[in-house]
Amino acid sequence: MLLLITSYFALQAISTDFYLASLPHRVEYFQVPRARIQQPLTIFVIGFGIAQLVAGSLSDRWGRRSVALGGLVIHVGASQLCAVAGNVETLIIAR
Repeated sequence: MLLLITSYFALQAISTDFYLASLPHRVEYFQVPRARIQQPLTIFVIGFGIAQLVAGSLSDRWGRRSVALGGLVIHVGASQLCAVAGNVETLIIAR
């Protein structure tokens, strides 16, 4: 159980670190200014903060397990969409 909880906490840090490491490559790949490719990171941090507020209320209503699994499904799906993004707009929406 401790390993599972620790893994959930690590997802945010891992997602941010991987994205930061790939910034120079993404600027070249998408051929956009660096500021534009940093927008998904800003949106991710804002979304993560809002999700913390919403998840607490949802956990009270439907239970922690359901909310944790739902969040994990959303995270995996959005990560897959980020991986196959063909343009920066898709990347921003998925992020």
